[in-house]
Amino acid sequence: MAEAAARGGRAGSRPSRPRTVQPTRRHAKPTKRPAKKPGRLARLRVVPQADAPHGRLGVLWAVPTVAAVVAGPVVLAVWMAAHAGLAGLQAARSWPKSKAPNPVAVGIGAVLVPLGCAFGLPGAVVGLAVGGAVAAGLSQGQAVGRAVTIALALGAAAGSLVVARTVGVVPGLFLLGLVCAYDTGSYLVGTGAGSAWEGPAAGIAAMGPVTLLGATLAVPPFSESGPWIAGGLAALLAPVGPYAGSALLGSKKTRVPAVRRLDALLVLGPVWAVAAAVLTA
Repeated sequence: MAEAAARGGRAGSRPSRPRTVQPTRRHAKPTKRPAKKPGRLARLRVVPQADAPHGRLGVLWAVPTVAAVVAGPVVLAVWMAAHAGLAGLQAARSWPKSKAPNPVAVGIGAVLVPLGCAFGLPGAVVGLAVGGAVAAGLSQGQAVGRAVTIALALGAAAGSLVVARTVGVVPGLFLLGLVCAYDTGSYLVGTGAGSAWEGPAAGIAAMGPVTLLGATLAVPPFSESGPWIAGGLAALLAPVGPYAGSALLGSKKTRVPAVRRLDALLVLGPVWAVAAAVLTA
């Protein structure tokens, strides 16, 4: 009977189901998103570096330039022409060989523009025409368009200061002071800054005292509102210059100190020189 009860107990119980082993879930490794390529403007942005004596080089450039402005348009034209030629050589050599313009063509073309600017706006037009023609002729089919573009851009930047000096010594010193103030503020604050806007903002702020001084001393030859308009143009256009300078280069890693010394004038200079001629007419 005990055996039957045991059988009956087993018969009345539910059959046990085999346990299924759940497979262990492996967490998928997070896929790394490809790093976003920097935009066009980010690639052209200039970050000041403290690994070279930029401050001392700036002073060494500013002192003889002030002396040349005081000496007159012809002396200033020769000085700025030499600087434009050196900048042209450096910019041309920043390009890879397959795309590089002829350095001699770029350098000579850039030299001719400031020399023409010694005769004012009409001379600047002639200098641009002759400089572009010479740069194209000496290129011998080697990246002609790039050679002409670099030569005229750097030549016009250097020559704009000469045109301002033909208007008067005060406009020449005014433009030089604005550019030096922007470069100083941008370099001192922009070196090691966490944001891209800090350096340019500091450069614009540094132009404020120069504009105020110009409003005090530059009337005449400027009209009463002339210095304020000129200072506003400088604050608006000087930050664009370094981007334009980078666009002229084949590689930002190439050291081009002569180009960087002129880059604040690349956009500001020609516009400011024309505005100065109008505001003092």
